[in-house]
Amino acid sequence: MPKEPPQDLQINFDEWLRSRLAELLPAEIQTVTVPTTSPATTPPRVAPVPIVTVEPAPYVTIRLAATITGLTVKAIYRKIQVGKWIEGREFRRSPDGGIFISIKGFERWVESGKEARS
Repeated sequence: MPKEPPQDLQINFDEWLRSRLAELLPAEIQTVTVPTTSPATTPPRVAPVPIVTVEPAPYVTIRLAATITGLTVKAIYRKIQVGKWIEGREFRRSPDGGIFISIKGFERWVESGKEARS
């Protein structure tokens, strides 16, 4: 956060501004008052912070899928092993054999609500 100028610097600037106004403006307009501010009453200047939205790729690794979905890595592997998640729907294999989870496939699976087996 930027530091406020010292009080005496602010007063000197206000005096300088009044003198410049007196030189430049006609006499009837010279009654302009310049508000003085003290560092105690001046609100801090905050630069606007850009909003950045980060969205995952359509297919993510199992570890990242676990972070995004709240499932554990073990739970994701288990859903693939027992066939609750279908290849091509909830996950895909890369050419080198890696498993990538479809975020849209996961969302459809959650919204389907079809896992009520005991």
